[in-house]
Amino acid sequence: MLWLNRRAAAAAANGYGNHPMTSDEAMRHEGHELPPFSIAILPIVAVIVLNVLFTYVILPGLDTSYLAEEAYGGTSIEKVAGIWAIIVSLVISILLTLALNWRRFSNPVETFNSGTMGSLLPIFNAGSEVGYGPFIASLPAFALVRDAVLDAFPTNPLASLALAANALAGITGSASGGLSIALATLGEQFAAIGRDQGISLELMHRVATLASGGLDTLPHNGAVITLLAITGLNHKKSYPNIFVVAVASRHSGPGHDRRDRAGYDGALRGCPDDGAASRPLRHLAKPYRWSKQSTGPRLARSMIT
Repeated sequence: MLWLNRRAAAAAANGYGNHPMTSDEAMRHEGHELPPFSIAILPIVAVIVLNVLFTYVILPGLDTSYLAEEAYGGTSIEKVAGIWAIIVSLVISILLTLALNWRRFSNPVETFNSGTMGSLLPIFNAGSEVGYGPFIASLPAFALVRDAVLDAFPTNPLASLALAANALAGITGSASGGLSIALATLGEQFAAIGRDQGISLELMHRVATLASGGLDTLPHNGAVITLLAITGLNHKKSYPNIFVVAVASRHSGPGHDRRDRAGYDGALRGCPDDGAASRPLRHLAKPYRWSKQSTGPRLARSMIT
């Protein structure tokens, strides 16, 4: 917040805000009728609700045994339900948007064309990022990255997994892409190490998920590119602020006050140990005390001793 307030004050001092009106601002200035908030938000809520209904209620209740036939790819509803649900939900929500706002469209064809063209940028950005990850994983140089990650903390698989997910998220420019590559290419090795050392696989998955949100918002991130395109800005003007808010802030170690300590100790309370939960919190990178008899909670406690 200190950074954002400082940047806002500097922008205001330089006359920020005195710029030509955008198309949306021009519409408001010209008195175009805009929908109320309830109608504007309804299609977005509909996507979420319909996606859940189709995924967990409607599609599982249908007779989809035909999907197992070779003509339909020999698949199952569990494998395609996610894609089917979101596609149907989006189509219904688009039709709902048209129905709720039809009288507000002065030129429906132009509106459809503008919406279609506006959707291409985020679609291709997301698609290129998703395809970029597997391509990187197929390169011979990726083996060097993989080996370096595995050798970085040979006795600390949680730290190695966090480093792998974070680094791959930075390479691919996507948290989900980095996490999927890390689990697809290194998951078996880390799972074997975890089972050998008695580490909870749920804990390892949680660490990987959190770590993937570290370096994912680099300049080539699809969401960053889409955001700058929509706002009419560029990397030179805006990315330093994005970097501070979305990257640097995540890597600045948070302080621990008494409330943090109490909450952490409470989460560990009830696990038999030698009183480690009452000791001060220390940095996560300190070597752990591994043992084959460790459990997930015991491991979490050993991370702060």
